[in-house]
Amino acid sequence: AGFDRGFVSVGWKWTRGQNSQVLSTMIADPSTHKIVLVRRNRIKTFVSERIAQQTQQWEAYDANRLVTPPKVHIRLGELEQHIQQNEDFYHQLESALTRHGQHYLRLAYESLCDRATHRQLLEFLQVGDPKTPLAATSVKQNTTDLRQAIDNYDELLDQLATSSLSAELIDLHN
Repeated sequence: AGFDRGFVSVGWKWTRGQNSQVLSTMIADPSTHKIVLVRRNRIKTFVSERIAQQTQQWEAYDANRLVTPPKVHIRLGELEQHIQQNEDFYHQLESALTRHGQHYLRLAYESLCDRATHRQLLEFLQVGDPKTPLAATSVKQNTTDLRQAIDNYDELLDQLATSSLSAELIDLHN
């Protein structure tokens, strides 16, 4: 009762590399709804993480407190390793949820502003339609144009020319 603040649903975010004991406990808890949020653009995931590491600003809720993001230098091998780590993490996470008989909803970060995604999310959480539209409380920190975020963009574009990652490098959405 001490935590009851009148909200129908309360959530929290756990990301790769955080306390694994917390994750294990939540995976095994059948009373919580699990949402697995993935980002389709693997390069933007890498860039976002590198910027957060450099600025120590992992989340922002006030636009006035945003740190100017530095440009990052991407080494192809590090990018590929990061992508593999994320793919392994999500595979292990979803496998663990399945092993524990947990239902979960997989959503793409890029679709979070879509009304159809909102309806799907609210239905999954069993909370019904809100009286007001869903709105993010966090502030977008980084540009959607990777040309502005990567200092060796042209070099990386050449390296990825024949890779499926090239489309992600030039993607201007989210």
